[in-house]
Amino acid sequence: MGLLKDYKGLEGLLKAWALVWPQMKSSGITLRIAGDCRLSPSQKAALIHQLKASSGVAWDFGYLSEDAFKAELQSLDLLVLPYLHCAQSGVALAALGLGVPLLVSDAGALAELLEGGQEHWTFKAGNDRALARKLLDFTQISDQRLMEYRAWIKDRAGRFGREVVVPAHLRAYGTLKPQMESVALLEEAR
Repeated sequence: MGLLKDYKGLEGLLKAWALVWPQMKSSGITLRIAGDCRLSPSQKAALIHQLKASSGVAWDFGYLSEDAFKAELQSLDLLVLPYLHCAQSGVALAALGLGVPLLVSDAGALAELLEGGQEHWTFKAGNDRALARKLLDFTQISDQRLMEYRAWIKDRAGRFGREVVVPAHLRAYGTLKPQMESVALLEEAR
């Protein structure tokens, strides 16, 4: 979801999906890929070719308005973020805020979002087989456990909400500003 770029691990997700599809096809579960595709024309053509050859995959490479993005997130049973590297993910934070269960790689700070109780919904970035195992694990989760996970996610969202993050950033900036100003003065003096 969101902007589809190289570092988001889409190729690995499709490999993992191919591994689990034989066990999942009777369940009615589908893999949905949605967002603005920001790959080179040759990469996009290769991806479309791969998607057409994949079973149980639906995709939409169009721009998602804010309302469509929110509706798409709310329709998911699980948001998979197989990032290869990143600092953070706005999509992950939006999913948290809506109580959407996450399955994330350990790239960047993604896994930190699930610290404190849901670390088992992470996998090693770039490890297609580990991702495949986690996808299968998710299909085995009970309705009760899924409800508990959704509640945990929703509660966790409060720790990353705007009302928490913005004041913390402003406090940090207030602490660092005098130091930054003194460094700038030293630079000017040189």
